[in-house]
Order: sequence, then structure tokens, then C-alpha cells
Amino acid sequence: MSNIIKFDIDSKIFYKDLEYIIKGYPSFNEVLLKRDTSPFNEKIVKVHELIVEPKNIKENKKTLVDLGEKDFEKANERFEIIKSLIDKKDRSANDVLKIAKKYKKGIATIYRWLNTYEQYRSISSLSSKREFCGAKGKSRLDESVDTVINDVIEEYYLNKQQYPLQMIYDEIVYKCINLNIKAPTKNME
Repeated sequence: MSNIIKFDIDSKIFYKDLEYIIKGYPSFNEVLLKRDTSPFNEKIVKVHELIVEPKNIKENKKTLVDLGEKDFEKANERFEIIKSLIDKKDRSANDVLKIAKKYKKGIATIYRWLNTYEQYRSISSLSSKREFCGAKGKSRLDESVDTVINDVIEEYYLNKQQYPLQMIYDEIVYKCINLNIKAPTKNME
């Protein structure tokens, strides 16, 4: 096996002896990493910092991302509700309506759970998406966007130069575009 380091999206890589998953590339010499275990934090790292890590030379096995206990219970509950409808060849709208009434859920909700399960064939795909809800002190932005923003602020604003806000915003947008994530809207009042 040759000494290569894979930088594929969703592949595992080590940084400072901790295992991360590669989420994207904000620029040609940076990689967005996300911890695959709690606290699941993200950071932008220079490529040269990853190349020196000896553990990155070999391939790593993929592991399942752990669900929290509440999310696991929610996913199982949803699976139990739709289980009778999964893979039912002659499933009709009436079948879905009966299940929706029985469990006091909306028809659209049952269809959404069915579509999610059928797309991923995984009970864990039915887990709660509450991490995208806002709460006091919690960002509504995707964690990847938060990581990009924090990295750009640290690099361009929290130094002696203090670049203009427009340039900082442009850099955030540039990195988000390179990561194929939605950039935050400009709000500099």
C-alpha cells in the first residue's frame, strides 16, 4: 500500500490524535472537520497540519454515528408506527390514513417518515431533527456555517489588521460556496 492520505468527503482523518470526519473544503489549503463523537464540534484545519499525522496514512474503518437516547427512542417509536406500511406492495392512501388516525399523527407526517425510511433504509434516519430548531442561546445556523464564521472571524478580524466587515462577509460566503453549504445572509446593521 502506498503512503497516501485520503481527503474524501465523509472519510475519517486524525487531527491532534482525535478522529474527525471530513465535511468539506472551504479553500484549497483548508479542510472542514467534524468530530464523529460527542460533542460533535467542527473546525477548519490547514491541510499541512493533517499531512504530518502518521495515523492518516492508513485507511480507517467507518463507524455508525451514535444517537442520543431520546433520538434513539423517537426513531424506534416512529419505526413501530410505520412498520406495517414499509414494503407493503399494495399500500394505499387509505392504509396510511388508518395508521395516521390510530396513532393520532398527520397523514403528511406518516408519508414523510415512510419516505425518509425508504430512502435511507435505516431506523436512525427517523430520529429527531431537533438540532435544527432554535433555542435560547443556540444558533439556527448549520454547525458547518458556524464553524466557517468563527474561523474567518478568528483569522481576519481578531488580529491587529482587523479587516473590514464586508471583506470578512465575502470570505465567509466564499468558504461556504466551496463547502456547498448555504451562506448566511448579510446583516451588518
